[in-house]
Amino acid sequence: MDKIENLYELRLPNSNRNYFDKLSNEEKTKYLELYVKYSKCLYQYLIKKLDLKKYDDMILNSGNKFKKVDVEYMDLYQYLAKDYLNFFYLRNNLYIERLSEEEKNYLNTIDVYDENVEKFIENTYIKVCLELPNEKVNVCYGADSLVYYKPSDCILLGYRFDNYYKDENTTDQEWVSENQKRLFELELIEMGLSKKYKDLLKAPIYFQIYDDYSVMCDVDNRIEYL
Repeated sequence: MDKIENLYELRLPNSNRNYFDKLSNEEKTKYLELYVKYSKCLYQYLIKKLDLKKYDDMILNSGNKFKKVDVEYMDLYQYLAKDYLNFFYLRNNLYIERLSEEEKNYLNTIDVYDENVEKFIENTYIKVCLELPNEKVNVCYGADSLVYYKPSDCILLGYRFDNYYKDENTTDQEWVSENQKRLFELELIEMGLSKKYKDLLKAPIYFQIYDDYSVMCDVDNRIEYL
Protein backbone atom coordinates (compact mmCIF):
# COMPACT_ATOMS: atom_id res chain seq x y z
CA MET A 1 0.00 0.00 0.00
CA ASP A 2 3.03 2.31 0.41
CA LYS A 3 3.49 2.33 -3.36
CA ILE A 4 -0.15 3.32 -3.90
CA GLU A 5 0.07 6.02 -1.23
CA ASN A 6 3.21 7.51 -2.82
CA LEU A 7 1.56 7.55 -6.23
CA TYR A 8 -1.73 8.86 -4.87
CA GLU A 9 0.08 11.92 -3.52
CA LEU A 10 1.01 12.68 -7.14
CA ARG A 11 -2.57 12.64 -8.45
CA LEU A 12 -3.62 15.45 -10.71
CA PRO A 13 -6.10 17.05 -10.33
CA ASN A 14 -5.85 16.78 -6.55
CA SER A 15 -9.02 18.65 -5.68
CA ASN A 16 -9.75 16.48 -2.64
CA ARG A 17 -6.42 17.25 -0.97
CA ASN A 18 -8.05 19.01 1.98
CA TYR A 19 -10.30 16.02 2.58
CA PHE A 20 -7.57 13.39 2.29
CA ASP A 21 -4.92 15.27 4.27
CA LYS A 22 -7.26 15.55 7.26
CA LEU A 23 -7.67 11.78 7.49
CA SER A 24 -5.69 9.88 10.08
CA ASN A 25 -3.06 7.42 8.85
CA GLU A 26 -5.42 4.56 9.53
CA GLU A 27 -8.24 6.30 7.65
CA LYS A 28 -5.94 7.00 4.72
CA THR A 29 -5.01 3.34 4.52
CA LYS A 30 -8.67 2.29 4.54
CA TYR A 31 -9.50 4.93 1.95
CA LEU A 32 -6.78 3.72 -0.40
CA GLU A 33 -7.78 0.10 0.10
CA LEU A 34 -11.29 1.00 -1.06
CA TYR A 35 -9.80 3.08 -3.87
CA VAL A 36 -7.87 0.08 -5.19
CA LYS A 37 -10.85 -2.26 -4.79
CA TYR A 38 -13.17 0.12 -6.62
CA SER A 39 -10.56 0.55 -9.35
CA LYS A 40 -10.34 -3.21 -9.89
CA CYS A 41 -14.11 -3.51 -10.21
CA LEU A 42 -14.29 -0.50 -12.48
CA TYR A 43 -11.66 -1.89 -14.85
CA GLN A 44 -13.60 -5.13 -15.18
CA TYR A 45 -16.72 -3.09 -15.91
CA LEU A 46 -15.01 -0.86 -18.50
CA ILE A 47 -13.23 -3.72 -20.24
CA LYS A 48 -16.53 -5.54 -20.66
CA LYS A 49 -18.54 -2.45 -21.57
CA LEU A 50 -16.02 -1.03 -24.04
CA ASP A 51 -14.32 -4.22 -25.22
CA LEU A 52 -11.16 -2.34 -24.31
CA LYS A 53 -8.89 -5.39 -24.00
CA LYS A 54 -9.41 -6.11 -27.70
CA TYR A 55 -7.94 -2.76 -28.71
CA ASP A 56 -5.20 -2.94 -26.10
CA ASP A 57 -4.15 -6.29 -27.57
CA MET A 58 -4.14 -4.75 -31.05
CA ILE A 59 -1.41 -2.40 -29.89
CA LEU A 60 0.47 -5.14 -28.04
CA ASN A 61 0.50 -7.39 -31.11
CA SER A 62 1.07 -4.63 -33.66
CA GLY A 63 3.83 -5.00 -36.20
CA ASN A 64 4.96 -1.52 -35.17
CA LYS A 65 6.54 -2.99 -32.01
CA PHE A 66 5.09 -0.98 -29.14
CA LYS A 67 7.02 -1.41 -25.89
CA LYS A 68 5.12 -1.38 -22.60
CA VAL A 69 6.13 1.12 -19.94
CA ASP A 70 8.14 -0.49 -17.14
CA VAL A 71 6.17 -0.64 -13.89
CA GLU A 72 8.51 1.65 -11.96
CA TYR A 73 7.88 4.44 -14.48
CA MET A 74 4.09 4.22 -14.38
CA ASP A 75 2.01 6.93 -12.74
CA LEU A 76 -0.88 6.15 -10.38
CA TYR A 77 -3.38 5.71 -13.18
CA GLN A 78 -1.41 3.31 -15.37
CA TYR A 79 -0.18 1.42 -12.31
CA LEU A 80 -3.76 0.66 -11.26
CA ALA A 81 -4.49 -0.66 -14.77
CA LYS A 82 -1.42 -2.87 -15.13
CA ASP A 83 -3.14 -6.14 -14.21
CA TYR A 84 -5.76 -5.60 -16.91
CA LEU A 85 -4.30 -3.52 -19.73
CA ASN A 86 -0.90 -2.77 -21.22
CA PHE A 87 -1.43 0.64 -22.78
CA PHE A 88 -4.90 2.04 -22.06
CA TYR A 89 -5.94 3.21 -18.62
CA LEU A 90 -8.52 5.35 -16.88
CA ARG A 91 -7.08 8.79 -16.24
CA ASN A 92 -9.86 10.02 -13.93
CA ASN A 93 -9.38 10.24 -10.19
CA LEU A 94 -11.74 8.18 -8.04
CA TYR A 95 -13.57 10.00 -5.24
CA ILE A 96 -14.45 7.27 -2.78
CA GLU A 97 -15.73 9.85 -0.30
CA ARG A 98 -18.72 10.44 -2.59
CA LEU A 99 -20.03 6.95 -1.88
CA SER A 100 -22.60 6.58 0.87
CA GLU A 101 -21.64 4.63 3.98
CA GLU A 102 -23.82 1.78 2.77
CA GLU A 103 -22.02 1.76 -0.58
CA LYS A 104 -18.61 1.84 1.10
CA ASN A 105 -19.59 -1.07 3.30
CA TYR A 106 -20.73 -3.02 0.26
CA LEU A 107 -17.52 -2.21 -1.61
CA ASN A 108 -15.54 -3.47 1.35
CA THR A 109 -17.24 -6.88 1.12
CA ILE A 110 -16.58 -7.49 -2.60
CA ASP A 111 -14.37 -10.48 -3.36
CA VAL A 112 -15.52 -11.53 -6.83
CA TYR A 113 -16.78 -9.46 -9.73
CA ASP A 114 -20.32 -10.60 -10.56
CA GLU A 115 -23.64 -9.18 -11.77
CA ASN A 116 -24.32 -7.45 -8.46
CA VAL A 117 -20.94 -5.75 -8.51
CA GLU A 118 -21.52 -4.74 -12.12
CA LYS A 119 -24.79 -3.07 -11.13
CA PHE A 120 -23.03 -1.34 -8.25
CA ILE A 121 -20.38 0.10 -10.58
CA GLU A 122 -23.03 1.02 -13.15
CA ASN A 123 -24.92 3.00 -10.51
CA THR A 124 -21.92 4.76 -8.96
CA TYR A 125 -19.15 5.38 -11.48
CA ILE A 126 -20.45 8.78 -12.54
CA LYS A 127 -20.30 10.29 -9.07
CA VAL A 128 -17.03 8.50 -8.27
CA CYS A 129 -15.11 9.23 -11.49
CA LEU A 130 -16.13 12.61 -12.81
CA GLU A 131 -14.07 15.50 -11.55
CA LEU A 132 -17.08 17.81 -11.38
CA PRO A 133 -20.17 15.77 -12.23
CA ASN A 134 -22.52 18.76 -12.41
CA GLU A 135 -20.26 21.27 -14.11
CA LYS A 136 -18.57 21.54 -17.47
CA VAL A 137 -15.30 23.40 -17.16
CA ASN A 138 -11.89 22.37 -18.43
CA VAL A 139 -9.60 20.66 -15.94
CA CYS A 140 -5.92 19.76 -16.28
CA TYR A 141 -5.27 16.01 -16.34
CA GLY A 142 -1.50 16.10 -16.71
CA ALA A 143 1.34 18.50 -17.39
CA ASP A 144 0.53 22.20 -17.50
CA SER A 145 -0.27 22.37 -21.19
CA LEU A 146 -3.53 23.04 -23.01
CA VAL A 147 -3.48 19.58 -24.57
CA TYR A 148 -4.10 18.02 -21.15
CA TYR A 149 -7.16 20.12 -20.36
CA LYS A 150 -10.39 18.18 -20.78
CA PRO A 151 -14.01 18.70 -19.64
CA SER A 152 -14.57 18.07 -15.94
CA ASP A 153 -17.59 15.86 -16.67
CA CYS A 154 -15.83 13.38 -18.96
CA ILE A 155 -14.40 9.89 -18.72
CA LEU A 156 -10.79 10.23 -19.83
CA LEU A 157 -8.95 7.23 -21.24
CA GLY A 158 -5.22 7.70 -21.29
CA TYR A 159 -2.81 5.60 -23.31
CA ARG A 160 0.94 5.41 -23.12
CA PHE A 161 3.84 3.32 -24.39
CA ASP A 162 7.60 3.61 -23.96
CA ASN A 163 8.05 5.87 -26.95
CA TYR A 164 11.70 6.66 -26.16
CA TYR A 165 12.87 3.06 -26.14
CA LYS A 166 15.41 2.15 -28.83
CA ASP A 167 17.31 -1.11 -28.98
CA GLU A 168 20.98 -1.22 -29.90
CA ASN A 169 20.28 -2.53 -33.40
CA THR A 170 18.09 0.44 -34.36
CA THR A 171 19.64 3.61 -35.72
CA ASP A 172 18.33 7.03 -34.73
CA GLN A 173 16.91 7.52 -38.21
CA GLU A 174 15.14 4.15 -38.11
CA TRP A 175 13.72 4.94 -34.67
CA VAL A 176 12.24 8.23 -35.91
CA SER A 177 10.57 6.48 -38.83
CA GLU A 178 9.27 3.61 -36.68
CA ASN A 179 7.96 5.96 -34.00
CA GLN A 180 6.07 8.02 -36.55
CA LYS A 181 4.33 4.81 -37.66
CA ARG A 182 3.47 3.97 -34.06
CA LEU A 183 2.01 7.39 -33.40
CA PHE A 184 0.02 7.26 -36.64
CA GLU A 185 -1.41 3.86 -35.71
CA LEU A 186 -2.46 5.17 -32.29
CA GLU A 187 -4.07 8.21 -33.88
CA LEU A 188 -6.16 5.95 -36.13
CA ILE A 189 -7.18 3.76 -33.17
CA GLU A 190 -8.18 6.82 -31.16
CA MET A 191 -10.26 8.19 -34.03
CA GLY A 192 -12.06 4.88 -34.44
CA LEU A 193 -12.72 4.43 -30.72
CA SER A 194 -13.96 8.00 -30.31
CA LYS A 195 -16.77 7.18 -32.74
CA LYS A 196 -17.40 3.66 -31.41
CA TYR A 197 -17.56 4.76 -27.75
CA LYS A 198 -19.62 7.89 -28.28
CA ASP A 199 -22.77 6.72 -26.47
CA LEU A 200 -21.60 3.67 -24.52
CA LEU A 201 -21.18 5.36 -21.14
CA LYS A 202 -23.21 7.90 -19.18
CA ALA A 203 -20.55 10.55 -19.79
CA PRO A 204 -18.62 11.66 -22.87
CA ILE A 205 -15.38 9.74 -23.44
CA TYR A 206 -12.15 11.53 -24.30
CA PHE A 207 -8.71 10.15 -25.10
CA GLN A 208 -5.25 11.49 -24.31
CA ILE A 209 -1.81 10.15 -25.14
CA TYR A 210 0.81 10.54 -22.40
CA ASP A 211 4.58 10.30 -22.41
CA ASP A 212 7.51 10.55 -19.98
CA TYR A 213 7.11 14.31 -19.76
CA SER A 214 3.45 14.38 -18.80
CA VAL A 215 3.25 11.92 -15.89
CA MET A 216 4.31 11.86 -12.26
CA CYS A 217 5.87 8.66 -10.95
CA ASP A 218 7.64 7.27 -7.91
CA VAL A 219 11.04 5.82 -8.81
CA ASP A 220 13.03 4.04 -6.09
CA ASN A 221 11.02 5.98 -3.48
CA ARG A 222 12.17 9.21 -5.06
CA ILE A 223 9.30 11.30 -6.38
CA GLU A 224 10.27 12.58 -9.79
CA TYR A 225 8.56 14.66 -12.43
CA LEU A 226 9.51 13.06 -15.71
